[in-house]
Amino acid sequence: MQGLDKLKGLDLTGRPFLHEQGNVVLRGFVKSFEITDEYWTMIGGNGELLDKDTYTWVTDGEDSFGGNLDSTYSEIDDDGMIDITCYGSQYYIAVRQDSPWSDTDWPELDGYPGGPMA
Repeated sequence: MQGLDKLKGLDLTGRPFLHEQGNVVLRGFVKSFEITDEYWTMIGGNGELLDKDTYTWVTDGEDSFGGNLDSTYSEIDDDGMIDITCYGSQYYIAVRQDSPWSDTDWPELDGYPGGPMA
């Protein structure tokens, strides 16, 4: 569990997240985050997929993510942004705020240049 121990006991519910896997970029809000002895699981709600042709967000709904702790790396930066890497997927979980898409300096992802999204 490389860094996920820092997430144990944190309430991540309601925090905005940005996820990339392959050619897919998704954003939403954490509905639940759980760490067991071997796995971590995050349920994301109010999800939106990035349409890379028009650079607009398209409603996606609810998704489930997770992985084996032995294959996961995580860190928290000085601004409280959580970075989780697992099986070639990237997850960023920001701090709670009123306007997360316009007030957060999101990292660069494939097809998304980084910075505010609004």
